[in-house]
Amino acid sequence: MVRTVARLGWLVSVLVLLAACTLKPVYNNLYWLVPWYVEDYVTLREGQGDQLRDRVKALIQVHREEQVPHYIDFLRSLEPYAEGVEEARLWEGYQRLEALWLALKWLLLPDIEAFLLSLDSAQQQELFEKLAEANEEQRQQLIEQKRDRSQRYRERAESLMEDWLGSINDGQWVLLESYLKEVGSGDEGWLENRERWQQALAEALRSPQPRARVRELVIHNRRLWSPDYRAAVERRRQLTVELISRISYTLDARQKAHFKKSLQEMINNFQSL
Repeated sequence: MVRTVARLGWLVSVLVLLAACTLKPVYNNLYWLVPWYVEDYVTLREGQGDQLRDRVKALIQVHREEQVPHYIDFLRSLEPYAEGVEEARLWEGYQRLEALWLALKWLLLPDIEAFLLSLDSAQQQELFEKLAEANEEQRQQLIEQKRDRSQRYRERAESLMEDWLGSINDGQWVLLESYLKEVGSGDEGWLENRERWQQALAEALRSPQPRARVRELVIHNRRLWSPDYRAAVERRRQLTVELISRISYTLDARQKAHFKKSLQEMINNFQSL
């Protein structure tokens, strides 16, 4: 499963990053959302679904107690950014996010290992066939949407800016436009890297020591990135840090208030868990 490895983490990490108004009901119901998603890729044997639900339910409780408080602390540390933030400080914040993501992967790892290693050969074959089908569908979609890709990314970036700051002024638009021209759509190479990871997972599950290899793939998945993709990701991060820093020094009183309100709403959502 890439996407069992990653989907369980994805479901939690999206909540960490977005904390939408539906955070609490979605978070508290991950124990049935995850098996439902998994069954799109593999037919579960009798009892596997119940075991997966029980594991996810226990995982949610541990995550709520041990990791959610760190997310709240991190979000609180962002409030001074409204007054302007240097790039060095943004990189420090990024490193904190990386540490939180790594801690989440370690928390998920025992359950990911247990589930993947419980799959019989027929389930493994079904899983990787479904993943190959999904990859091909995604590849065709990328080809069909090639013309619109930059526009879609632009719209997402604009929406994100407005979510955090409200309406933005002409000078901020200039900064955003310059960023978008340099950064591109970000779609290049990710599908090939995903397929490389999936192939490595298939080989790991057939190996004499699957547990150790699965652990390596979950915790150190980026080691499989191609050099070109790694360079593109790093460049994208650098450009994004530069943009955030520049924008932060241009905020007016209304935008600062909007940012702080949005941040507090996110904090409140996590506290309500």
